[in-house]
Amino acid sequence: MLRGDPAAELIRYLNSKGADAVVSGSRGLGNLRGLVIGSVSQKLSQHAPCACIMVK
Repeated sequence: MLRGDPAAELIRYLNSKGADAVVSGSRGLGNLRGLVIGSVSQKLSQHAPCACIMVK
């Protein structure tokens, strides 16, 4: 189990394992809420060190 910001911890984990890809579910939060809060999927797609596959 990891503690902390979910996106940051996932990115750190992916870096440590040399991952080739990560699969993440998307959860439509709506335009405004997604902009204000930011989602783990969005952060992964921008900062992950590997390919990101988003599923709905």
